[in-house]
Amino acid sequence: MHSVAITHLEKRFADKTVFTDINLTVAAGEFLTLLGPSGCGKSTLLRCLAGLTTVDGGQIHLAGEDITQRAVQKRGIGMVFQSYALFPNLTVTENVAFGLKLQKLAHFQIHQRVQQILELVELEDYGHRYPAELSGGQCQRVALARSLVVQPKVLLLDEPLSALDARIRKHLREQIRAIQRELSLTTIFVTHDQEEALTMSDRIALMNEGQIIQCDVPEQLYTNPANHFAASFMGQYNLLTPLQLEQLLSIQSRESAAIRPESIYVFEAGRNYPEHFSAQQQAIVVSHQLLGTIIRYQVAIAGIELTVDRLNRSADRLVPAGQPLTLLIDKSAIRYLKG
Repeated sequence: MHSVAITHLEKRFADKTVFTDINLTVAAGEFLTLLGPSGCGKSTLLRCLAGLTTVDGGQIHLAGEDITQRAVQKRGIGMVFQSYALFPNLTVTENVAFGLKLQKLAHFQIHQRVQQILELVELEDYGHRYPAELSGGQCQRVALARSLVVQPKVLLLDEPLSALDARIRKHLREQIRAIQRELSLTTIFVTHDQEEALTMSDRIALMNEGQIIQCDVPEQLYTNPANHFAASFMGQYNLLTPLQLEQLLSIQSRESAAIRPESIYVFEAGRNYPEHFSAQQQAIVVSHQLLGTIIRYQVAIAGIELTVDRLNRSADRLVPAGQPLTLLIDKSAIRYLKG
């Protein structure tokens, strides 16, 4: 059963069309990410789902009920924004309890639910503190707890981690995913960060210019991009024109092609390579980046620049600019693109 069903949704601001004919379903308990560049319409779509922005056409169904025109507070949807929007004069406990007080629950019910949810987000010892006494990551967990405590049918997350530093962001995204799985809570997450999308999602809806370009599981979206935009946005694909493809690999095609950096190998003497690998290609290192476990090379072969990722197993793998590298390309990993 679909928890969320969006059909032919449209939104315009004055003479600007944000999106038209958006169709998307989210299964019960699924974690779906809306991924795309700034201005593609993903946050507006999330606000339409929450009821914070009116729609100009189409329908939104939640658990089979049409909520397109329903008031925000009657949708059964929780939302967490990039800005925490906490009440500075209320403690953590009071912030989390705010929505329950509006529902006029009994005091013991409010206390019980708040304590349960604070334990879930690992803030049970911080209930007496005020937002000014918390770190950014802790404030975001309070905002998450405030949305979860009212037991929403769907949780919407609008780039909630983008203001946090890398270490806290990684920890919090793991925590959010663990909580979502524990509660089996239907969740729609907005981000422009490919790594976040790939590591957190059951499915990813990739958006651009008000359209859903491709909606698939992370593995398929990464390894089988639907078109040129999907390949250019996901990871560090090498994009080749038909002419470059012929020059590099003697492959004739009317379509452009994409090759992942990890599908181009640095030749190692004595190692056997599969038959579907190309002949050896002589390249010159243009530059390199040390990315922890990966060395990312920019190389040139007969005027064609390529990105090559190599595992950083030892210091001798850091080949400086201007030095030669012998490469082989896994031709079975080539993806031909439309559009």
